[in-house]
Amino acid sequence: MPACTTSLHPALERLHRAGCSSSGAGLREWLEVIPDPRGSHGVRHVLVVVLVIAACAVLAGSRSLAAIGEWAADLPQHVLEALDARWHPASGLRIAPSESTIRWTLQSVDGQALDQAVCGWLGEQTRQSAPREGCRRPSRWTARQHAAPAPPTAVKYI
Repeated sequence: MPACTTSLHPALERLHRAGCSSSGAGLREWLEVIPDPRGSHGVRHVLVVVLVIAACAVLAGSRSLAAIGEWAADLPQHVLEALDARWHPASGLRIAPSESTIRWTLQSVDGQALDQAVCGWLGEQTRQSAPREGCRRPSRWTARQHAAPAPPTAVKYI
């Protein structure tokens, strides 16, 4: 199933805005601190490129590793160039990582470091965007926390 080109642009625009913000680093800079668990032999794609492509695919709606691989395979050349994907010398084109490369990389990367990087980036995005009054309803949990306590009920013992 080919990636939807309309879902491609909002995800990349969001990452571009985050990367060009004046108050902090973008997602790419947050992901660059993650140690690469792969050996130097046979590595064709830079770790941060694989992670950014996976993040873009998830932002565009991919919900499985296969869908992330399909989304990456359908990326146009200008997007792969913007993400600094691997350049193939024989064809002169940028090459997206394959689904198996994405799968193996995501399975082998330090999950805690990835979680901290993504949460740090999301926290930065939250701080940068000012919340608007009345934009969303409070969740049930929030509503329960702020609600007045229920009056005690009488208990009958028989």
